Amino acid sequence: MLIFLKLYNYIINFSTIKIWTLVLFYISICALLIQFVILPIFLSESHWGGGFLKEKDAITYHRISSEVSARIDVEGFSAWSIKPQSKEYAISGITSGVNGLVSLVYNLTTPKLWAMIPVNAVIHATSSILLLNILLLLGFRRSWSIIALIPFIFFPSSAQWWSQLGKDGIFILGFFSLIYSTLYGMKASSVQSYLRAFFTFFVGSILIWSVREYMIYALMTLMFFAVAAYCIHYKLLKKQINFSFLLFYLVASSIVVFTNEAYQKTQVLIEWGTSSEASYMTYEKNCLNGTIYDSGCDIYIKIAEENRIAKENRIAEQIRITEENRIAEQNRITEENRIAEQIRITEENRIAELNRITEENRITEENRITELNRITEENRIAELNRITEENRIAEENSIAELNLITEENRIAELNRITEENRIAEENSIDELNLITEENSIHQENRITELNLIIEENRISQENRITELNRITEENRIAEQNRITEENRIAEQNRITEENRIAEQNRITEENRIAEQNLITEENRIAEQNRITEENRIEDGLLINEKKIARFSNLPLLKEFLILQGRVMATLNHTRQSFSLIEKRSSSVDLSVRFNDLNDVIAYLPRAIQIGFFAPFPIQWFQPSLSKSSAAMKLVAAFEVSFFYILFIFSCIQFKWFIKKPEVIFIFILSTLIILMQTYFILNIGSLYRMRFSFHILICTIGVIAFLKTMHDSFRFKKMKV
Repeated sequence: MLIFLKLYNYIINFSTIKIWTLVLFYISICALLIQFVILPIFLSESHWGGGFLKEKDAITYHRISSEVSARIDVEGFSAWSIKPQSKEYAISGITSGVNGLVSLVYNLTTPKLWAMIPVNAVIHATSSILLLNILLLLGFRRSWSIIALIPFIFFPSSAQWWSQLGKDGIFILGFFSLIYSTLYGMKASSVQSYLRAFFTFFVGSILIWSVREYMIYALMTLMFFAVAAYCIHYKLLKKQINFSFLLFYLVASSIVVFTNEAYQKTQVLIEWGTSSEASYMTYEKNCLNGTIYDSGCDIYIKIAEENRIAKENRIAEQIRITEENRIAEQNRITEENRIAEQIRITEENRIAELNRITEENRITEENRITELNRITEENRIAELNRITEENRIAEENSIAELNLITEENRIAELNRITEENRIAEENSIDELNLITEENSIHQENRITELNLIIEENRISQENRITELNRITEENRIAEQNRITEENRIAEQNRITEENRIAEQNRITEENRIAEQNLITEENRIAEQNRITEENRIEDGLLINEKKIARFSNLPLLKEFLILQGRVMATLNHTRQSFSLIEKRSSSVDLSVRFNDLNDVIAYLPRAIQIGFFAPFPIQWFQPSLSKSSAAMKLVAAFEVSFFYILFIFSCIQFKWFIKKPEVIFIFILSTLIILMQTYFILNIGSLYRMRFSFHILICTIGVIAFLKTMHDSFRFKKMKV
């Protein structure tokens, strides 16, 4: 806080000349940075060259001023005027005091944008000092008034005119001169003071006339209403009205208006009509064919040469562009055909490869199954042979063993019988037969058991062979199913890919047709809106004519209705022009039109909202066409947010302001001009730039309100700021 107080005390002690010098150097440095660093490096896509922004009036002023400067070199200063014209723009009637000032500077220095940086810095610095004096005349402290200059000096949006070529800087200087002279006249008490005020008033009017001639009548009219409100307010405060000031204002404003009217009638401006154009062409022809030659011919010869070169360059450029377009179209068609052929060949190769792989897989699978069946059959036959051989050998072994056993048993039995017979001859033959029968039965049982075992082995072998055949068949069927499924999936993928490509082509074609239909529909709607608007205007004029006819017996009312009809027609025509040429993304209320005074009054709340608070937060972060547009939106968002805060403090200090008639005069005049511009201008960007000089007055008074609020708080009282 101590650092803040030191900085505050340091700033408020600045002298007027020191403030002017600091602003001059600040603007000069910033303009150099914009022209040589920011635009070429950071905003190169919006850089026209030479420090100029693209699509700005500054380029037009530069071209006109450069040509006028060249004419001054040839013809002398007789070729210069406050509002000079260039041949290139004469038919369109583009004249402005900017051209006069810039052409003079170009002729004295060099036709480069940077040559105007000191002039623009002087204009802005002088406007800052005038604004400081206005705040002092309103009765505010000098320290507060110096702090209140910060928005005007440092708001980035003002760089549009002090870093480029534009009307706004000259207009602001002229408007501040009018306000200063009016406030000075309110407090004047001597003839010298009124003369000084009148001189400033007249100079300010000349500056405004040089750049925006139509604003002279608007300012004088609206200032009349503001002065009337000032007198009424002065009377309500029970203060003595200064009739000398009223006389001064009436005389000064009348002289300005009549001087402007007289100038228009007596001053012969360059008008490129039929006769003047024919005269120009005759003189130019004589210069070019050598019939005459004087100092004025140089500029025409130079212009003719430049036009010839420009025409040749234009024709060469057209030929180049046409050839490039033709080559590009051929390349595009060739590339499309190549891509289509590649896609066709790729698709055919893919299908052929898929068929080849499928056929190879089929043949491989058939060979594998055949080989598997052959091996299985060989294995089965070998297994059967092996089992048969084993059974045969087992059978032979069994028979041999049986015969061996039988023979051994027989021999043993014979021996036993012989021995028994020998030992026991007494045994009977029946007993011998019984034993023999038992041995025979035993031998038969053993043979039967061996046959049963052989049969079981044979059945088991057959079952094993059957199971092996079943498993082989299942594997063959599963492999066939797998191959079939893979082929089905591959076919599905091919069909899906073809459908996807066809769908993409269909969607692309539908989007192209939809885009064409949308453009056609927008053009149709725009044409319908234009026709509807013209019909509405005609209907409004017809209604107004009917009203005039109805009140034909009341002259005053009839004259009022005629004037109202003219004003409404002009207002609607201007708004219609804006609705056709301005970008919709940055415009508001394009369809609003006015038929009578009731419509104007009904639109007043909306006009106040737009005039004071636009652009709105919803418009701050909308997509922009370029980086420079996006940067300007962010700048506008910052500045409008700053104004929102100051507007709140202005409302808080309303009771304090209401006691100052001069402040009320400023509020009323600025409000009336802003509202007038809001009714005519639909584009937010144009309105934001055009209202700056009036809006900034309210903003600086808002800074005063903020400082007053802080001063009245306990903390600031305690610090004794």
